[in-house]
Amino acid sequence: MTLLAGCSVGPDFHRPNAPATESYTITQLPEKTASAPGAGGNEQRFIIGQEISAQWWTLFQSEALDQLIQKALKHSPTLAAAKGALLEAQENWRAQAGTLFPSVDANASASRQKISGASFGQPGGFALTLYN
Repeated sequence: MTLLAGCSVGPDFHRPNAPATESYTITQLPEKTASAPGAGGNEQRFIIGQEISAQWWTLFQSEALDQLIQKALKHSPTLAAAKGALLEAQENWRAQAGTLFPSVDANASASRQKISGASFGQPGGFALTLYN
């Protein structure tokens, strides 16, 4: 009962105000990055408050990345399909992980064989019963 009482926020709960801040960093960010030698090493500029395209990956101008994103969108066009694919992958992992644990098996059998004594130089014969 004490645990349940501790989970309640009560009728007089008021949501606190969001912190009054304009950036996520303590110090001001530089206006641009340093440049580096080589392909794609040009300096980059930070533009605060600019809208980012819904197709943000096109900003990298990478054909390989564009193809990968298009393939992913084609195979998971909806959130429900993506959730289904994740659930399928999780269940496949569980099925494969089950082979790592010990297993128990049981089997019982009985067999009877009659052997002729003539093959051993004995008259008559004898019978063998094998239980597994």
